[in-house]
Amino acid sequence: MSTLGALVSTIVEKTTTLSLLLGQQNITPPTFAEDDHSPYQGENVALRQTRYDIVRAAQDLLRLAQGPEDQILQLAWSSADTSNISVVLQFKIAENVPLGGSITSADLAAKVGLPEDILLRTLRYAIGNGLFVETAPGVFAHSATSAAVAHSPSLRDIALGGSNEQAQMLLRLTDALVLQQKGGADAPHAAFNLVFPKYQNIFECLAMEPDLAMRYHLYMMGRVKTDRWSTTNMVKSWDWANVGSKAIVDVGGSAGHTCMALAEACPQAKFIIQDVDKVALEQGRQALSSASPALAERTSFVQHDFFQPQTVSGDIYIFRHIFHDWSDEDTVRILKALVPGLIDGATILVSEGIMPEPPAKRTNALDEKQILIEDLFMLAVHNGRERSVEDFTKLFKLADARYEYVTTTGGIDGAFQSTVEFKFKT
Repeated sequence: MSTLGALVSTIVEKTTTLSLLLGQQNITPPTFAEDDHSPYQGENVALRQTRYDIVRAAQDLLRLAQGPEDQILQLAWSSADTSNISVVLQFKIAENVPLGGSITSADLAAKVGLPEDILLRTLRYAIGNGLFVETAPGVFAHSATSAAVAHSPSLRDIALGGSNEQAQMLLRLTDALVLQQKGGADAPHAAFNLVFPKYQNIFECLAMEPDLAMRYHLYMMGRVKTDRWSTTNMVKSWDWANVGSKAIVDVGGSAGHTCMALAEACPQAKFIIQDVDKVALEQGRQALSSASPALAERTSFVQHDFFQPQTVSGDIYIFRHIFHDWSDEDTVRILKALVPGLIDGATILVSEGIMPEPPAKRTNALDEKQILIEDLFMLAVHNGRERSVEDFTKLFKLADARYEYVTTTGGIDGAFQSTVEFKFKT
């Protein structure tokens, strides 16, 4: 059982270890100063693990010191934090505070187009959460955290998506569940339908709302530029060296980002990128032709609806971040539709976040909580879900008994997704 004293001892012990690791890697110990906006760049696995050991103990210490009442109230009012960071991001406040300098509230309000009173209230709330500093009354500069936003457009794009449309859908999840409980024709498929009532699903919405589609695209592109969601994690998590000249089919592969990441690891492989979206396929085709004509020669872009029978007989099929968008019933439909294209010994690779097996535990570090956040988001957006390895195995067998589970690898160096491997045996 954790106690205040035991947690303090753990924090002291792990902080000492962290200091040693920082010294070994010539990393300056972090501070809240603006210059420390990227303190752990280039860290190794041991350093990351030690950091999160400290976070776990510190979060438990905080919860014990707060007590249950404060924990509940802080959770209930956390939407205020989300709203505040959304305003900071939407109005590009961090980008308009000069790096290495300061700015008055009047000048900053003019730059971002907000009334000065609203800007001041936004900034002072944000300062309470560690963003920005007020160096003198009405004069503002960066903290390490706000500087990270100014330095990283990708971070801004991820956080803006999370605090805007995603947050809206998550906040309507309770309403959706209540209406689903009541039943009837007005019951929404998901919370998404309450936020965007004109559309059946998010894919239809993105096709009809170009501004939203661009924000979603930037959000997704921002994610793959981070260590946590990078496509390179899939390269590391499976043995691509022995692929040779086999055919790799990226099902639902959009513009082909995954295959582009794999190209160097399997330089003789043939890539077939399938998606129902003609626009994404054409964008991928054009981008690849410009960036790598040699890779373009061994890559084809094919329109395909994965609910329809598979027409391509490849050696390896990749489903990267596909199944979590769909219910169990729809996932089985996708897997059944794949069977007509499968040859004996074909490999199916699922790249997604993997839910931990029960019993559940307290989650203090973002590396642990991320999969639970994603699962809740899938429920709100698609009425979908993240799954455990056991969940995937059951669905594959339900679709066709010839699917055989092989292994799971992943979670490498803080990666969000793992790779679950199946074989098709006739």
